[in-house]
Amino acid sequence: MTSGFLAAIDAKPSPLAEFERIATEAGHDMSELEAGHIATAFVRVGDIHSLRCWMSHAAETARAKRRHSFTQFGGRARLWQGVHDRGEAYIFAGEPLDARDVERMGEHFPARLKIVSARRIELAAGGVLDVSATAEDWDVGTREELYTLFNVGTLTIGPDARVIVKGNVFSMVVQHLDVRESRMQEVGPANHHIGILPTPHPVDSRLSGPLDGPCGSAGGDGQPGRDGSSMQVRATVFGPRLIGPSKSIDYDGQDGARGFAGQSGRRGRTGGMCKTAEITVRSLAASSSPLKVFCQAGHGGRGGQGGKGGDGGRGGNAGRQDAGHNENLFGKAGNGGPGGDGGQGGNGGNGGISSNVFVSCPPDQVHLIAVTSLESLGGPAGQGGAAGSGGMPGHGTPTSAVTAFGLDGQPGTPGLDGRGRPKARMHINEILKP
Repeated sequence: MTSGFLAAIDAKPSPLAEFERIATEAGHDMSELEAGHIATAFVRVGDIHSLRCWMSHAAETARAKRRHSFTQFGGRARLWQGVHDRGEAYIFAGEPLDARDVERMGEHFPARLKIVSARRIELAAGGVLDVSATAEDWDVGTREELYTLFNVGTLTIGPDARVIVKGNVFSMVVQHLDVRESRMQEVGPANHHIGILPTPHPVDSRLSGPLDGPCGSAGGDGQPGRDGSSMQVRATVFGPRLIGPSKSIDYDGQDGARGFAGQSGRRGRTGGMCKTAEITVRSLAASSSPLKVFCQAGHGGRGGQGGKGGDGGRGGNAGRQDAGHNENLFGKAGNGGPGGDGGQGGNGGNGGISSNVFVSCPPDQVHLIAVTSLESLGGPAGQGGAAGSGGMPGHGTPTSAVTAFGLDGQPGTPGLDGRGRPKARMHINEILKP
């Protein structure tokens, strides 16, 4: 970042037009841009004051009107996200910075800024242009704040075509815009021309892995009960004779062991977040259709299903108490073991958070801008795991003591649904839209 660029934006008019000035400072080759190429630069920005010059292209009077929009984030002010909010309030609304916040932001500077410039872009019908900066671009973790500036001379958006950005702090400056007539109805997730979309990954700091919570593991089955011992005899000239003393033999089968409980399902992760965006349109074609801007943070992950409880162990068989003279003389068979309880279902993840989206255009063309934002959705709760079945009793005879099947375990309880989060605040020329 050079001092000349700072002066051009904040102090005196540049001899270059806005598009050329931004492209030149980004190091883009003007001859390549004039030939129709799209140029991309990855810039490290040393401090938040320089970052403000890259990212916000509104007049100071407009920034001042935005300040109230950054005072309504409630509990976020106490979190690390609150530091980001206050930094973005300085960048896009000129809100004074607290020295403690500047110090805490220090670890994120030099900031990572992707700058995309194009003299002319014509998006074909149904085309999607994704200008997002990604963690892979910078070889950093997915929680690092990334910034994107999209600098366009003339942008033509064909029917049902879109420009999207995912989870970046975003600035878009278009000198001339023409939106071709399309079949779109109301602005929504599938119906928009500019999409301020969430990070394509969850944002939890304490969990890793997929968005949806994995299911809990099934509990192990209970061990079967030991069979009762039977009389052992040997043949002699005097007939069968007992081997060993009969009083030391345990003829009863043992009860089966309880099945192990299933593990709980993991909770779903928090949905991706949408960051602050500033979209600046210097002029729209007189024949342009309305520009439709949409924003919605990511939905929370589904809670994992609890694991099935293990089945109870089979009861041990009864041992024979007689050497063959009485075929019905047996010990007691073992009872079946109780089944294990099912695991608890995981809670659904919360929806992602959103920030402010500012759209600026000529006052007499406000009717050509339509904006919509939706609340993010919480993830559904995971179901509880199935109960383990009680074990079978051991085998005896009709005259043996009555034995019982093991009791089934209890099914796991479901988790709780995740919470949705408030929608982004959408503004056109500093007026908040419902």
